[in-house]
Amino acid sequence: MDCTGLLLVRHGQLRAYILSDEGREITIYRLFDRDMCLFSASCIMRSIQFDVTIETEKNAQLQR
Repeated sequence: MDCTGLLLVRHGQLRAYILSDEGREITIYRLFDRDMCLFSASCIMRSIQFDVTIETEKNAQLQR
């Protein structure tokens, strides 16, 4: 699996969430126009044991 590292939202809206043990979605943050997100911890620490799902809430253009 690729390591995304840095993600820049040129425009649009993204939602990051995790799934609870019961299967519920728990929103941990949202990204809006010109926001950036650094996923470096998962690139460096391979022992991180949780999945974060990113979904597009509004049509978005991203830069990696």
